[in-house]
Amino acid sequence: MKAAEWREAHNRICEEIEELRSEMVTLGIKFGFLHPDVQLCSKRLDQLLLQYYALVSISQQELQTAAALESVY
Repeated sequence: MKAAEWREAHNRICEEIEELRSEMVTLGIKFGFLHPDVQLCSKRLDQLLLQYYALVSISQQELQTAAALESVY
């Protein structure tokens, strides 16, 4: 993944996470945090967070690979 693509994906997912987090808090205040809509929102947020961690992990692996290659050459 190229740096520009990674930044775009990172920015997009961060925005989505913040929007969903805000929605979950709003729903939680309105209905209570055990309401099914809040729980569904929480599950969607968990999925986004897993995608974020995968994206960050890919980036770290690529950086480590590049550093290893640089030390060889």
